[in-house]
Amino acid sequence: MKKSRSSVFPFYFGTNAPEGNPCLCKCEADFGQGTFSTVYTMEGPAKPSYLAGPAGNVLYTLGRPCGGNGAVYAFRESESPQTGTGGGDDPMPSAPLTPLGFLPCGGANPCHISLDPQREFLLCANYGSGSVSLYSLHEDGSIRSLCDWRQYCGTGFDSGDRQQGPHAHFAAFGPERDEVLVCDLGLDRVCVYELDRAAAKLRDTGRDIRLPDGSGPRHLTFSKQHPGLVYVITEMANTVFVFRYDRETDRYVQIQALSAVPRQESALSSPAGASSASAVPESAAAAGDARPPREDLMVPATADNGSIGCAIRFSADGAYLFVSSRLGYQSISAFRCGPDGSLTFCSSSLCGGITPRDFNVFSGDPFEDPSGSFSGGDKARTDRLTEGPGCDYLLVANQDSGLITALRFDRASEALTLLDMRMQADHPTCILPAPREADQTGAGLNDPKAGPAAGLPDAGADPCGQASDIYGGQRKNMEAILQLLLDRVEDLRLRYRASDSDPVEHCLGRIKSDASMREKCRRSGLPETARSALQELHDGIGVRIVCAFLNDVFMLRDYIAGFDDIEVVQEKDYIRRAKPNGYRSLHLIIRIRGYFAEIQLRTISMDTWAALEHHMKYKKDISGSNTALLVSELKRCADELASTDVSMQTLRDMIRGS
Repeated sequence: MKKSRSSVFPFYFGTNAPEGNPCLCKCEADFGQGTFSTVYTMEGPAKPSYLAGPAGNVLYTLGRPCGGNGAVYAFRESESPQTGTGGGDDPMPSAPLTPLGFLPCGGANPCHISLDPQREFLLCANYGSGSVSLYSLHEDGSIRSLCDWRQYCGTGFDSGDRQQGPHAHFAAFGPERDEVLVCDLGLDRVCVYELDRAAAKLRDTGRDIRLPDGSGPRHLTFSKQHPGLVYVITEMANTVFVFRYDRETDRYVQIQALSAVPRQESALSSPAGASSASAVPESAAAAGDARPPREDLMVPATADNGSIGCAIRFSADGAYLFVSSRLGYQSISAFRCGPDGSLTFCSSSLCGGITPRDFNVFSGDPFEDPSGSFSGGDKARTDRLTEGPGCDYLLVANQDSGLITALRFDRASEALTLLDMRMQADHPTCILPAPREADQTGAGLNDPKAGPAAGLPDAGADPCGQASDIYGGQRKNMEAILQLLLDRVEDLRLRYRASDSDPVEHCLGRIKSDASMREKCRRSGLPETARSALQELHDGIGVRIVCAFLNDVFMLRDYIAGFDDIEVVQEKDYIRRAKPNGYRSLHLIIRIRGYFAEIQLRTISMDTWAALEHHMKYKKDISGSNTALLVSELKRCADELASTDVSMQTLRDMIRGS
């Protein structure tokens, strides 16, 4: 019998090690055994202090060679060698990484990179020069070109020390509106752009987020459970700020600010129920959160406690937020995310090292059960979907003590505990989870603890020698999910038909064919496996809803997002912000009962234009002397139809109001 690997989590880590030293490593953490093992190490590039990806089998990093401004690198990872212990006489495995090229970072001292979820672009934040660079990617994941660059200028409140000039510390792609958000520590600002994918440019939005003077925003993250919320950790004030996007004003509005550390040392590893300095909103209490706040265990958001903020990350399901702090408290703090997205302090623990520059969260029970959700009724389904994993594990990169340490967060008690589990590393600076192999215990598709990605076989590797479906036997469940979505749309239509005002013109659904999904895997640089089809790509299940009027589109969006078992993972509003060619539609990526689905919402006019444009030029080469005219005319037609939509909505409102 093979040993269970259910408690084994692979991960990469980057370091500030100089060139020529092992500086990029892949390891495995076995939380069940309390051990680490080394998969491989790699020498160079110098100081790969942050990693991004992996996108399929492509890993991205930055490097800061001596005497140079730095560069961004791409590597393709092949099958990993056998693991070693990394200690004693055990030889260190070499890295199965093939360089795919690099490009200059466009600034000094790069410190952060992030990958576009659609794998078309890469971002790099340059701390020293206060700039951000945007790169386009080839379909194989290699870096194509530096396509846009923004240089910041000015000084901050602390102009004599940390804020003498701009310091871009973090850059990420937002989950909505094709946003790009950049934290500038030197200017106390989060710059908000819109990514113009067609032009490969960053467009100003006027939605920049201003932080209090001298706070120094360092990193930020997003909530899966609460689209439109942004959580920012400031380095200099060590404060967590929560902002909500307001559709009416097209601005981000602050809704909460709280310290990232407890008030006193005795609060470390404090009991569950401790709270933030900010009062818990009434909405949280009304939603059934019976654990009272304990404000005595937290510093007020304005207090100077000597610590500074580092990293901020959510648990996989978005239920808990974690923050690391250094100097005053070398610690990790945990916060509960309430029904409205507000935070309540749970507990803190020493991190076991010095300068916890980065950490990452590994769920002990990462997958939901999709197959079980079709039996046992709504009560059974709700119980399964809300119980969540029993605990989460955190791996911490302690830069100045040269240690990677581990903590456990118990969800029942909401307590963080430092584990007797550590590994030496040369100035570790970044922890990045790696894809997990299927559990070898025999757990698979029918395991109530497994989800659509757990135990999935590779497509084409059927034990009987037959070419298996790329969805790994999940097609029936996917069809049931599709039918559930179509039934819910039909339920809404029936309610509106009673008043003769059906908001839906027609609704179509499909499961992407095996051949089409395989082709998309190849274009995305992904292996043709069930994991790629179900977890990496999100449009295996597709629904298109065509409405008569503009307002109906957004009403349908709110209706879909309102179900308890639906999580809106990403929203792209091409109606308010049309694509350069004129295409308009509202796209949602949702997760329902463990499966991803893409939903397109359009008006009749939008659908007509898209269908005609598809017939004329989709995936066809229209290059030639008339290209500019064709593009211009298609755009003109789209704009005219959009104007018609607005006029028809206005007329409808007038008729209903009369």
